[in-house]
Amino acid sequence: MTEPPPQDTISAVGPPPAPAAVPSDLKDPALYANRELSWIAFNERVLELAEDASQPLLERAKFAAIFTSNLDEFFMIRVAGVHDQVDAGVDKRGADGRTPAEVLDEIQDRVGVLSERQSRVVDAELRPALAEHGVRIMSWAQASPEQRAELVERYRRQIFPVLTPLAVGLGRPFPYISNLSLSLGVLVRDPSGGATTFARVKVPKEMLPRFVEVDAEPGTTALVPLEEVIAANLDALFPGMEVLDTGVFRVTRDADFEVSDEADDLLQAVEAELRRRRFGVVVRVEVDAKMPTALRDALTEALELEPRQLYAVEGLLDLEDLWQVVKLPGFPELRNAPWAPVTQPRLQGEDGPDILGEMRRGDLLVHHPYDSFSTSVERFVEQAATDPDVLAIKMTVYRTGDDSPLVPALIRATERGKQAVCLVELKARFDEQANIGWAPTSAARRRRCSNRWKARRASRASSRRSRPVSACTASRPRSTTPRPSPRCPGSFATAARPSSRSASRTTAAPRSIRCRATSSGPATTRFRSARRLPSCWNWPAECARAARSRP
Repeated sequence: MTEPPPQDTISAVGPPPAPAAVPSDLKDPALYANRELSWIAFNERVLELAEDASQPLLERAKFAAIFTSNLDEFFMIRVAGVHDQVDAGVDKRGADGRTPAEVLDEIQDRVGVLSERQSRVVDAELRPALAEHGVRIMSWAQASPEQRAELVERYRRQIFPVLTPLAVGLGRPFPYISNLSLSLGVLVRDPSGGATTFARVKVPKEMLPRFVEVDAEPGTTALVPLEEVIAANLDALFPGMEVLDTGVFRVTRDADFEVSDEADDLLQAVEAELRRRRFGVVVRVEVDAKMPTALRDALTEALELEPRQLYAVEGLLDLEDLWQVVKLPGFPELRNAPWAPVTQPRLQGEDGPDILGEMRRGDLLVHHPYDSFSTSVERFVEQAATDPDVLAIKMTVYRTGDDSPLVPALIRATERGKQAVCLVELKARFDEQANIGWAPTSAARRRRCSNRWKARRASRASSRRSRPVSACTASRPRSTTPRPSPRCPGSFATAARPSSRSASRTTAAPRSIRCRATSSGPATTRFRSARRLPSCWNWPAECARAARSRP
């Protein structure tokens, strides 16, 4: 039996290194981190998840796509703001000791290093590993003759009709290039005159998938980038011309805008700014690292780029489109196990949870995403929309998806004659268009329901004129519905209508129900019953007493 190796005694272990001295001067730049460079360090952690070999393969591809989408928003908002400072002539050093121009230079250096790491992990690790599992992302050169013939036919039928080449020359200014669009730069020459012309061909990712699927061996999915299919068939776009060089590039524009809260019509103001967002100034141009120098110079001159705005990328551009690969059906072994939220024990039942009933019993706390959102918050709003005792539903919406059941539930509530108030944050960054789509829909439905109820009330009022009026009538006290706080993006409020029973019976007082959601960390929703009036409250008697006490 071998003895374990001797361990160092405590006295043999040296003392830990002394911590670095903390500067005593609070103005020392070493005490401060730059805001933009700190964000790059955050996105680097996302890239590290794509590099982590312990993660499932498609999860790593997902993190590579998220890294790209994060970087796009960073340039559209944060880097655009630094460019504005440079254009305004701001050269004052910040607390971190850097001027805006120095920040831009350091951003270019750090982003360049991270982009190289991303391209390396995708090309050297993810693509070979995916190929081993039957998902091949291959170039045009790697396609077999049969696959190329299929791609040519696909190009003729589906791709060519949606392409619009735009040439630059005398009387033909450089075309406008929309934000985040992927394009092909092409240099063509006229064989008869020898004139060389720059042309731009937009890759139609809005209408076609980024990766074109072709037939392959059984059990294998073969994908070819759309831009490579277009580049291999440029002769059909430029008949009679000689194609000299091609290269892929992508433009990022300033998408930061400010809308005054004092605008006469906030909805129209946000819509106008969204239209202007497409025409923001260029803040970044990504080019294929293999793009010929002549083509890169023509692009730089046409877009009036500074050297710090040009980013050469090895491999594929716009890797956010890896989501197409991540969403391929099947391959459960390459993904994390899906998380199935559970229903809070108090909300479980064969006929569905009774949120309002449980809230009368006491406070109710659910923790998202661990507790189901559909059987708690969504069920709460849907039940309030159909409950005949509910008078009003008030909700604050910051971000919502196209398939969210919350706003349709509010619309159904208005159709049932309830008051439905929804505060929509139109300026939620990069979700403005979705929220704008909900706002007029809800408003139009509310106006239609309001008109119907006004007509009903008018008809009821006319029918009452012929009836005798009791001497002991009193108007109902106004509902004390709690107003939702606009600072709480997940607050809901409902007020309940008193039961319309016989005046000789004791009825319950109006009840207020509130749901409050926190927005930091995993969401928690607390359903809380507001303080109710005493159970001995006699609604008809109190109404009569109020009528008698009037002057």
